[in-house]
Formats: sequence, C-alpha cells, structure tokens
Amino acid sequence: MGTDAKYKLVIDKYESLNPTQKEAFDELRDAYLAQVKQDKQDANELIKAQEEAKKERQKALGEKLQKNKTMNVQNIENLPIKDMPDSVMKYEKITKEYSQGKKYEDTAFAANQNSVGSQLAQVTQKWDRPGAGYTLYGSNGVQPDDPRQGSIGNCYFVSALSVAGKDNIEKAFLADKVKQNPETGAFVVRFYFLGDPVDVIVDDLFPKDGQGNWSFCKSDSGNKLWPMILEKAYAKLHGGYDKIIAGKVSYALSELTGGYPEELKMSVAQKNIDVFWNTIMKHHENGYLLGAGTPENPQGDRAISDEGIIQGHAYAILGLEEYNDERLIKLRNPHGSGGAEWRGDWGDNSIKWNDKAKKQLKFENKEDGIFWMSLDDFVYEFKSLYVCRIFDQKLWKTVPTIEGEWKGESAAGLPNKNNPGANLSKNPHYGIKVQRRCSVFISLTQVERIDMFRGKYPIMFLVQKNDGKRVKSASLDLLAGSSGAPTDLITVSAEISLEAPTYPYTFSLMVATANAGGEGKYELNIQCTDDFTIVDLK
Repeated sequence: MGTDAKYKLVIDKYESLNPTQKEAFDELRDAYLAQVKQDKQDANELIKAQEEAKKERQKALGEKLQKNKTMNVQNIENLPIKDMPDSVMKYEKITKEYSQGKKYEDTAFAANQNSVGSQLAQVTQKWDRPGAGYTLYGSNGVQPDDPRQGSIGNCYFVSALSVAGKDNIEKAFLADKVKQNPETGAFVVRFYFLGDPVDVIVDDLFPKDGQGNWSFCKSDSGNKLWPMILEKAYAKLHGGYDKIIAGKVSYALSELTGGYPEELKMSVAQKNIDVFWNTIMKHHENGYLLGAGTPENPQGDRAISDEGIIQGHAYAILGLEEYNDERLIKLRNPHGSGGAEWRGDWGDNSIKWNDKAKKQLKFENKEDGIFWMSLDDFVYEFKSLYVCRIFDQKLWKTVPTIEGEWKGESAAGLPNKNNPGANLSKNPHYGIKVQRRCSVFISLTQVERIDMFRGKYPIMFLVQKNDGKRVKSASLDLLAGSSGAPTDLITVSAEISLEAPTYPYTFSLMVATANAGGEGKYELNIQCTDDFTIVDLK
C-alpha cells in the first residue's frame, strides 16, 4: 500500500468518527505529540549534559596532570603516601612501607562503586585480590592471546593489549627502571597523555561478579595479572571503569606506547586494494601497531555477520602474510576462547588449509578467537584500520613538540558555507625546510577533549609546495599532502612525500579548525626521514 493510500485510509476512518470520538482522538494525538517532543528534548538535554561532563572530566584530568608535573620534587618526597601524586617516587615509598602481608590499598581509586559507575554496578558484587598462583607475566611471558574482554564494552582496549606486544607491555610496566613488587599489592604503569608520560599506581583489588568470577579484563591463557592491572590503571587514568567504554584501538595504543594514532577507512581501501596492501605491509615492516574496527550496528556487538564477524567491534591484527598469491591477515577477537571467528575462506575450518599452508603460516585450529582471512574479504567486512606509529629514532629525525594556539585572527578557519571569506593565510603556519627528497610524518593534536578520542573542533592540516610562502588557497596544484577532511578526532596525522623542483626547499604547513573562531591550544609533532628545520614563513 502506497503512502498516499495509507493517509487516505486514516483520514477516512477519522471522518467516520462522531464529534465526541474526534475530540477524544484529538486529545490523545496532542498528548502523544507533546510527549514525543518532551522525550526528544529530555534526550537532547541528557546528551548535552553528558558531553559537558566529559569535557569537564578531560579538563580536570589535564589540569591534574599539569599540576603533578610542576610539583616540587622535595615537597612530594615529604608527603604521606596517600597525598602523593602517582609517580615512581611514590611507588618506591610504597615498596618500603608495605611488605610481609601488609597490602597497599589505593584510596584515590577505591574498591567501591564510585570507581566502577552505575552502568556496571550489576556485574561488580565484590572486590578481591588474586590468590596464590597468579603472576605478573606467567611462565611463558606476554602473549597476544592473553587478554580476554570482560563485562565492559572496551574491546578496543583489550585488542590494543593484544597488539602492543611484549616489549611495549614491559615498557608500560617500566621494566627497565622499576622492579614491580607484587607482595605490596601495588603496581605502577606508565601511559601517555597528550604525548606526556603519566605514571599510574593501582592496587590489586579487582571487581568480581555474583558468581565469583572476575568482572572485567582477565587472562585467557593462564593466571596472568598484566591485562587486569593495565585495564584498571587505564580506568583510573580516565576516571572510572565506566569511562573507558567505547574507544579506538589506535588511541588506546597511543596512550599505552606514546606512539602516533591514525585511522584508515576501508571505503578508500576498496578503491585500490593493491595500494592499501602495500601501505599496511610497509606499516607492519616498520613495526607500527595495527588493529581493525567493524561497522556500527544498533544491536552493538550482539550483531554478527553471516560469516562470523561481530559488528561495532574492535579486533587485533596479529600478522600479515603472502601465501601462493593470496594476501592474508591474522586477527584476534578480544572475546578470546569461544569468541566468534571468521567462517569464510581461510577461517579455521576452511578447505584452503593444506599441510603446506598450515606449516608456513603456523596455523592452529583452536577456539581461541584467532583466525585468518583474505585481504579481499577484510576490506569489505571491516570499516577502519587503526594504526599506531612508533618511530625508530635511528631512521627518523624529529624536533621538539611545537605548542601553538588558534586565537583571535589565527582562528580563521577554512572556506565553507558558514565561513565563505576565510583568510587561510591567517591560520598558524610553519615552514618545513628540507635539503633533499624525503618523507615527513605530521601529527596535529588538539588539547581540549570531549572524550577519549574526540576533540572540541574538527581540525586538519595541509602542506603546500610554495617555497616558504603562506597558504592563500587550497590549490590542488600546490598540494603536497594533508590530513584529509576536517574531523573532530583529537589527533589527525599523515605521512607526506616532500618532492620539490629544487633543494633546499621550504614546504608550507598550515594547521586549522574547520570554522572561524574555533579557539584552542594544539600540539604539533613532526618527524622526517632526513635532517630538517622549522623556519618562519614570509
């Protein structure tokens, strides 16, 4: 039945009512429409309140960390443990005061519902310490199949733990500087907030559900503590377990390692799969960390594709291989043992697995959440590839982080329907002077956050070939590269090839918010495969 026919049927029925019935119907209709309007208004106000709460939380976190950085070392040393900011110094003091059965208990992130949040109250009935048999890394050390997601929707973080690898996990535990002492009931780990190292101390009290099982992240391959500790420390960093629901693999990896996050869209990869494969192979060979995300679904991760891929979910990428002209990707579902796996070509039960393939790819058919799939399937089943670049300082040159601000005239924005007269030359500019052809990696981070991966404004940057002059127009003829369309992600980045007609040559870097008046602080990190300098532009 067409729309017009439906309306006619309703009108005819309405006209058949007597005046009393019509009046009653009109009252019901008006009450219903008023309720719908009120519900929509309430929902919008709730969303607005949540956004403001996130902003305040991120602002408070930034201010707290800045205060900790500027505190006088001697003053900290003389404070009682409970008043000291989390630091290596505080941990060393804990190891001296807590031993021989006396366990540290963190009052700043206490074992109660305030640290969990109302959303997770039902799955956290009590708190407990791990018993005998639990160790930090276990007998076989850090393994990618160790972390298993619990009752928090933080598959992105658990995937990041799988991807990070042994060296990065041990660095997070400050293995080269601090000896962890489990006997104290306390651990110290290091994250990175806006690129700055932040030490977080947690005790080993963890939530349990009504059946006595650990509520959240746990070890899937033995009694290892490291996944539980890192998740708790990450929750403390962000203000609660409920505050780390939903996120991006690349941002979690960035905060875990100090690397630079990036996101590649599969809609772009589908247009040239060969170029995409070459790109991610290069990333893999360079030691960059990789993860993947699937398209969102109204049912969340309860929705599963016909071939076994969970929707609105984040996976760890454990490896890339070429076998008999097939390009294959090894992934892990953070749900671990019993978690849904890919059922298509190269899945565990695929007929493509012969003895030669099994041997070359070290394939094991186990219910461990780990599976292989072809690149051609990957780019259509997934929505995004997450990248965290960790640079080898022997190969890349760098300059100190550049701190800047969009303010007044310098918040000129970009040309759009709301800002048709944008004067691009007023936006902040930097000259990148190079001596020969090379590659540059640029990362632009806005300081003010709304949540764990969204910033205050849509931001972007572009690099032009105009030998040291400020950008006046977004000319494709002069464009050397850009971060892409403006986005409200905290960090945008891009690797750009700097090819010039002659050398030395100064490329122009412009950083901007999408709209005029978007004031705020930002940080720029620039890495280059050759020596370079930052110069003033004309």
